[in-house]
Amino acid sequence: MTNGTPAALPPLFGSSHLETGLVGPYQETDRRIIDYQQVMLAGHAFRGPLPARLYSKELIGFIGAAQTFGRFARVPFPTLVGSMLSRDVLNLGYAGAGPDFYLNNKVLLSLLSNCKVVVVQVMSGRSVSNSVFESLMGRNVLRRRFDNKRMTDGPAYEWYRKEKGGEAALDLVRETQENWVKSMIQLAHAIQTKTILFWFSERSTDFEPKGGSFQELMGEFPHLVSTEMIERVMGHFDAYATCVSQRGLPQPLIDRHTGEPVEVYFAGASRARNIYYPSPSMHVDAAMSLEDPLKALL
Repeated sequence: MTNGTPAALPPLFGSSHLETGLVGPYQETDRRIIDYQQVMLAGHAFRGPLPARLYSKELIGFIGAAQTFGRFARVPFPTLVGSMLSRDVLNLGYAGAGPDFYLNNKVLLSLLSNCKVVVVQVMSGRSVSNSVFESLMGRNVLRRRFDNKRMTDGPAYEWYRKEKGGEAALDLVRETQENWVKSMIQLAHAIQTKTILFWFSERSTDFEPKGGSFQELMGEFPHLVSTEMIERVMGHFDAYATCVSQRGLPQPLIDRHTGEPVEVYFAGASRARNIYYPSPSMHVDAAMSLEDPLKALL
């Protein structure tokens, strides 16, 4: 103590407090709820543990965003699928990932192409570049091209809608949708093994963007993606599976050590309930939706 002031305490979420010692997306904020056992692979921290036979040609690979990673789910659907089918799995889901996140990483593409089958989650269109914003590393952090300002996807599109108007924002969304289709087709062909395109959402594929408000412009996850876009890309995959579910939401967030409610900052506020990411029950629904399509390809 100095002058009656307590010494500064170490940060609650410092790396020395983590079982794995690695801090990637979600680990720091969520550690009181779940230890994601994150591991470094190809320069990024993915959810662990890695399969013991990482280079086995019998693996089922999974790629996508936070839904595949399994935020707030102790047992995400890739792990459930592995248990159901008695297969080792490689979960390469990553926070905010779009198709270019994988297209731009040759190591990940090599690992995926070595798998028996790869499940490709339908990822958000907000993680794709366009003429106004560049997606950094193929994720939902955008760089505004005219001044290099970094912005997350929501504020970026809301700024453009307010600055340029609803019609201009609609034109930008349509450009982005077209780029998403191209990237998803490229990804389907870059993964040189059997693939399943997987729609996992609270909503159906029906979506038509409108410029009247931010919500009407973007829609729900996977943002910007419509039935017409899915129809254009699904033929480039070996199979298509869907899971539309809201089961188990909102999900109470519970401290795994004390059993007490705990708040986590996400979606713009500190919350004691998960209202956005798939609940554990939804992960069960997702795994069941994938069982038959995977059996057919395996």
